[in-house]
Amino acid sequence: MDKSLIMYRNFTYLYISKEELIKTFDLLGMSKIYIYGLGEFGKILISCLKDEKIIEGLSDRKIESTGTAIDDVLGTVKVYRPEEIPNDGNPIIVTVSKEYSVIRDGLVKKGIELKRIISLNLILRYAVYFTKEKECFNPAKLKEYLIVGANFKNKGSQAMAFVTMNEIRRNDKNAIIWCCPNISDQIYSKNDYRMIFLEDGFTNEASVNEIIPRLTAIIDVSGYAISSRDGFGKTERVMNFLKMAYEYNVPFFLMPQSFGPLDYPKYKLAEMEALLKSCKKIFAREEQGYNLLRSLFDLDNLELSNDMVLQSKIIDENNIYFNNHSENVIRIENDNSVGIIPNRNLLLYLSEEKCIELYIQIIDGLLKENIDVYIVPHSDDNVICDKIYENYNQNKKVLYIKEKFDCLEFEKIIKQFRFIVASRYHSIVHAFKVGIPCIIIGWADKYNELAKLMDQECFLTDVRNVIDVNAIPNQLEEIKDNNVQIRKKIEQKIEELQEESCFQVVWKELLDNEKKGYYL
Repeated sequence: MDKSLIMYRNFTYLYISKEELIKTFDLLGMSKIYIYGLGEFGKILISCLKDEKIIEGLSDRKIESTGTAIDDVLGTVKVYRPEEIPNDGNPIIVTVSKEYSVIRDGLVKKGIELKRIISLNLILRYAVYFTKEKECFNPAKLKEYLIVGANFKNKGSQAMAFVTMNEIRRNDKNAIIWCCPNISDQIYSKNDYRMIFLEDGFTNEASVNEIIPRLTAIIDVSGYAISSRDGFGKTERVMNFLKMAYEYNVPFFLMPQSFGPLDYPKYKLAEMEALLKSCKKIFAREEQGYNLLRSLFDLDNLELSNDMVLQSKIIDENNIYFNNHSENVIRIENDNSVGIIPNRNLLLYLSEEKCIELYIQIIDGLLKENIDVYIVPHSDDNVICDKIYENYNQNKKVLYIKEKFDCLEFEKIIKQFRFIVASRYHSIVHAFKVGIPCIIIGWADKYNELAKLMDQECFLTDVRNVIDVNAIPNQLEEIKDNNVQIRKKIEQKIEELQEESCFQVVWKELLDNEKKGYYL
């Protein structure tokens, strides 16, 4: 969405209730300000603040001499050439909707401190957020985080974003959380998330470029982006954020994720190495990715770390949503029920016919044992789920959950099953997290390493290899007969894994940064 349209929308919303905009300046600790830019947005801001005695002066590149002038709204007012704005520490609000980065850099070259410059676009975003937020903010301690690499079509990606939000607010309940989603969809706009979404991308003219200098940290939750498997697009996105973070000395964390392959030209690998070295910490989720990065790059900021959702404990939904979030509760009536969670990525290695045959074999085996079967789409797997269900749409023992739900609701559904048969990585993670056994149908190294981590390798089928037709029926028999013992084993392992968290490392790194005075 165009930034000017976003600003118009937010201004229209706030103009009805000017006190919310005025309150925002107070919450941000801005008792006196300078306004730069006397175009349309500048005039509207002046009109909103005219009675508040907050405006110290006006500035614009068209002002030729510093002095006093008569403004239609303010009357007599001080005006300044940009390079002659007083060095008194008061914020400078840039009202221009485009070319903010050019204006900001120009002001810095004229001797103005970077930390004083903030765009009206951000002020408006803060104001809309504060109208919903019930927390009391201390401007002297206000910290801001940017989550990148998430999208809300994929429940695994959503789960990593939610865990990050929860951990940030556990560490600092007053933190401002920004999010620049990967996919330009409207899923997030239909939910009342307690964060501010950047809807206009991540180019030089996007809002993300405006907030970078203000950030405490950037936290990347991509899951799987730094890879040449799908070209350079996803990798380039991460590298662009790293460049921004490096330019403004903002700590950058690559949270537990998969890496590789990295079949790029040498010059690209050299650039990647320089940028990856600038990260505060890189967490590789699998040994395969860890070893690959070690073999290609000289990195002393690389650690092996388990999946962040697996490491997380209970998520407080108040840290994710505002109070008006309505939960979608789905009840599984029969205790003797099993969830089937396919993954369209299996079609990378199996024909559609073979894939559906595999699930039919599994479901038929469960029905023979008088078990209720629920087909549950985890992310964007509806097409493959539809085709599986077509074979059972007259069977009352096979049910298809088509309702939309978030990753927290998904975990509550999973918890009601006796066990699941799953191909979505984070559906397996959520199941393990709540002690539910899994038959794992994997298609990448991350499934093998997760099964090994949880000591559940005997229940893994890797579709990249020749499938043993007897393996899955035997696994089903084993997991059915020894369900209680397997649950206890999983619960014990989860308890051990959750003793440490990658976020403990993040908070320590940021605390060390503060002590060294790295922040602006």
